[in-house]
Amino acid sequence: MRKLVAFLALAVLFIAGLSSAAPVSLLTAEPNTSTWVCMPIDVSLGNSDWYAGISRSPGLNGSYWKTEGAVASLAVSDAPELNRVVFNVFGNTYKQVSVDLTPWTMVGTSDVVTEFGLPDGTYVVNTAYPPNIGVTFRTYNDLGENGTYGATLPKLTAYTKSFVSWPSQVGRRWLYVVVLDNADFYIALYKYDGTLVYLGEENSAIFGYVRLFSRPVDPEVGFAVIELKPREGGQPGGYEYHPSVLPYGTGVDNLTGAPNIFTAVPALF
Repeated sequence: MRKLVAFLALAVLFIAGLSSAAPVSLLTAEPNTSTWVCMPIDVSLGNSDWYAGISRSPGLNGSYWKTEGAVASLAVSDAPELNRVVFNVFGNTYKQVSVDLTPWTMVGTSDVVTEFGLPDGTYVVNTAYPPNIGVTFRTYNDLGENGTYGATLPKLTAYTKSFVSWPSQVGRRWLYVVVLDNADFYIALYKYDGTLVYLGEENSAIFGYVRLFSRPVDPEVGFAVIELKPREGGQPGGYEYHPSVLPYGTGVDNLTGAPNIFTAVPALF
């Protein structure tokens, strides 16, 4: 019965919201209650970060996108476990790669995908590393003098409800959502004036564990709201939220052709 009520509420919101500039509530349940953590609570134990857009693939107009990576160790011990980074790579295939460092040194590669022995494509990477280790990724257009400087890939954060926005001068816009554990979610797209132009639900069954959802975004769209769909049976008598979707947006500067990445911001309405 609860599913039916939620579905009917969603349908009413869709019909009423297309002509309204007011924000819509995608769900009737209480948002932002989490029972799943992406990051360790105690940072002294190390870090577990998610990155997306690790690429080696052709783009438009003869462009070719590659990702550069670097790892630095400022470890205070020679112990191997304090100088090792583990990369869990997800995409068309799964692969785990470990990199051992010498304390107070830095190593890197201009082509992460090739260095990891992966076929061309775009990947999601989880990095696990101890304290005093730093990991950096940068995706760039490898066209020599005609290429761009690239964009540093930010760490992604999981939210129950969040939004991504695009500046007006950015073209070739895409919305991406990293799906960790078969999580269904809703998407609402708004124009710059707040008019709702799309509201839909994405079924994670087509993604599988750790997949990258992608959707092109029209230039008229200024921001997108992404909200995780609740699951029944988690907490006694209610829903259990798993903030296991990590959204972000991309776009290309219309003047310079430089790539841009826009991370999600938590939404509290």
